[in-house]
Amino acid sequence: MVGGRNWVAPLAIAAVGVILSLVVQDNNFVLMFLSNTMIYIMLSMGLQLMLGSTGLLFLCSAAFWGAGGYTSAYLTARLHWPWLLGLAGAVAVTVALGFILAPIVRLKGTYFAMSTFAIGAMAVVFFRELPFTGGVNGFLGIGPLELFGWTAQTPLSMYYVVLFFLVFQYVVFERLLSSSYGRSLRAIKQNEVAAWASGINVPWTQVKTIILGVAFAGVAGSLLVHTQGFANPDMFSVDKSIFILVMMVVGGSTSLGGTILGAVVMQFLAQYTRELQSYIMLVYGVVLVFCMTFLPAGLAGLVQGISRAATGRLGRRGAAEGRAV
Repeated sequence: MVGGRNWVAPLAIAAVGVILSLVVQDNNFVLMFLSNTMIYIMLSMGLQLMLGSTGLLFLCSAAFWGAGGYTSAYLTARLHWPWLLGLAGAVAVTVALGFILAPIVRLKGTYFAMSTFAIGAMAVVFFRELPFTGGVNGFLGIGPLELFGWTAQTPLSMYYVVLFFLVFQYVVFERLLSSSYGRSLRAIKQNEVAAWASGINVPWTQVKTIILGVAFAGVAGSLLVHTQGFANPDMFSVDKSIFILVMMVVGGSTSLGGTILGAVVMQFLAQYTRELQSYIMLVYGVVLVFCMTFLPAGLAGLVQGISRAATGRLGRRGAAEGRAV
């Protein structure tokens, strides 16, 4: 897309977000639910950038989410830093961890996926054992988000902050994917050997993609802990990483818009299957297998297929009416 078209999707997201807030502005529970949903969308878009664009099956999104959340919580609640500095610290920590773990991009396929899964499992142990995280009891006493003297003291005000960062992330990712960098990512996903032959530095491009994804995971972690007012290891478990993966697959791994749709659908599914919490991984597995079998392009592919069919039907009808005249 070129020109003003680049702004259609983010403006539509912002408009829908504002309209929803006006409809449910008196319902704090729904506002909190929608804020959490937008945070999950941010994480799902980060995973979509890595898996959908380069084929990297990244199974430790929640680990970087948690690292950003705990960092922001510690800097603001214990060291009394302003929130923007806490946010910057969260991003800096997740980016630094991303660089430390960058060598695993040399692993391929299942080896890369299992390595990231192990990283996610180890992160939960660190969150439970490190003294400044609060252990299994969690990190309590996290204050509301403050920005230039303004405090997001209500769920509605926090909702708008999260909406702003969601739209910002969408704009950044959309611009990147439509640039030469995005074309490099697609080339790597299709054929790494051909990408090398075209002059693309495959490992460095993959590392940059991971860094960008985990940086926004740090932002999402900071937003989450200040929305909830606390943090505990269960919020960033391996199950959450799998949940984020399912969101992306359900929506469509090659579409930012589909990723948003998948995150919304899975959040509502999770909300209405709470009584099945003991079997939640089974639920995720069934949904994942169903989508990979019957909806390989996700809900985005289904919507596109329906749209093409409807357009073709209208075109054939118009042609028939023209011949009749």
